[in-house]
Amino acid sequence: MCLFYLAGGIVIILMNIANLPASLALIVKSAFTGTAASGAFMGASVALVIRTGFARAMFSNEAGWGTSPMIHASAKTEHPVKQGLWGSFEVFVDTMLVCTVTGLVIVVTGKWNSGLDGPALTLSAFESVLGPVGSIIITVGVFLFGLSTTSGWWAYFEVLLRHLCGENEKLKKTLINIFKVVYPIPGFLVVLLYALGSDVSGADIWAIADLTTGVPAFINLVVIIFLSGKFFQLLKDYRARYLGRGQVDPNFKLFDEDVQAAKSAAPKN
Repeated sequence: MCLFYLAGGIVIILMNIANLPASLALIVKSAFTGTAASGAFMGASVALVIRTGFARAMFSNEAGWGTSPMIHASAKTEHPVKQGLWGSFEVFVDTMLVCTVTGLVIVVTGKWNSGLDGPALTLSAFESVLGPVGSIIITVGVFLFGLSTTSGWWAYFEVLLRHLCGENEKLKKTLINIFKVVYPIPGFLVVLLYALGSDVSGADIWAIADLTTGVPAFINLVVIIFLSGKFFQLLKDYRARYLGRGQVDPNFKLFDEDVQAAKSAAPKN
């Protein structure tokens, strides 16, 4: 999915390689001056650029949300830190590759000051160079990104429901079956409102997205503080096991299941 989208973006950048130096200079200048030249960036202050960048990046890569650990926790891995590094790599790919390529495509094609925004801006940039092929890349890319995002969020919600229900299998099964019906409704309503020409604007949708992004991130930051001690213990063990820095503690338990098993096996007074 990412490779398909990145390939199209890189082709466009290479076809406009002569515009790349000026485009990079424009991006840097626009980010660190009080106002940008024109178009979608007109009147944007540095603070607004930074705030919007953080909000969109977090919404895109989920860094700091506390959601992706639910998926990583289900993976089979030799060490929790090793799996965590894969999570960091995902953020790098999403932000530094996908988002950077998208931004460069928009700027090198000159569509950044077209007055368009959102998906329409990206679509216009791809179409201006690749024609119908650009439309296909964006259409397929949006579909695949949407499908993977929806599937991922379903997995998150299912993990939460199973955790909340505990050992009550009947309640767990009932709630999951209900959620299967309820889950698609919000997305369907948003698409329906747009199709019917509702007054709901993209700015309204992004305002809701920013709110739903900030709340879990704040809660997760508090939780991270409480779990930081465990993280540094795992990091110390990882450095000792794989980097040869320090001594490996043979009694240190990597996974919660091992900790619980050790507690159960311990003699009771």
